[in-house]
Amino acid sequence: NFCKPIYIGLAVLDISKSLMYDYHYNVMRKHYGDKIELMYTDTDSLVYYIQTDDFYKDLKNNNNLLNRMDTSNLPEDHTCYIAERKKIPGLFSDETDGLVMTEFCALRAKSYAYILDGKEKIKAKGIRRHVVKNHMTFNDHKKCLFGEEEMDVKRENVSIRSFKHQLMTIKSNKLTFNNFDDKRVILEDKIHTLAHGHYRIEEDD
Repeated sequence: NFCKPIYIGLAVLDISKSLMYDYHYNVMRKHYGDKIELMYTDTDSLVYYIQTDDFYKDLKNNNNLLNRMDTSNLPEDHTCYIAERKKIPGLFSDETDGLVMTEFCALRAKSYAYILDGKEKIKAKGIRRHVVKNHMTFNDHKKCLFGEEEMDVKRENVSIRSFKHQLMTIKSNKLTFNNFDDKRVILEDKIHTLAHGHYRIEEDD
């Protein structure tokens, strides 16, 4: 039976897109101009490279920036901390909890790594946690992105699954590093991308 309210999911996704575009163009680009570059985006997240001395000082001194942020996850003694905004729909939050990301490398959607406060953080959807922790590094992501040298892009994944109420341990050789992104056209520098159908694609070819 077709009983799932797909129209609700469609509406939520469209509203999310509207909020994302509005925040990017009418808040971040409006304030920083050419000093900001969008490095990665997903359904409800944005990763920026910003040329500024202190982003949190900018946040504090500009209401157009601060009013779009849920800063309740920052330390309580942080200059931008506001407890009353916790979990308000439509506001953006700082996923780094006030720390500064110094390096970032994304391969494709939901597959990226970054350096935060001197520590490596890796996100790889569909890959078992022990594989991410023990067999994937930030440098591996850079090697895969730029193709500097041969590397083993597959790792053994061990998982426990249930089939017809019977538990099974399954070993699989899964692709963990993949720099092919079918959602964007990747340019020659392997960093910048263009949307499919963009007028500059033929020029860059």
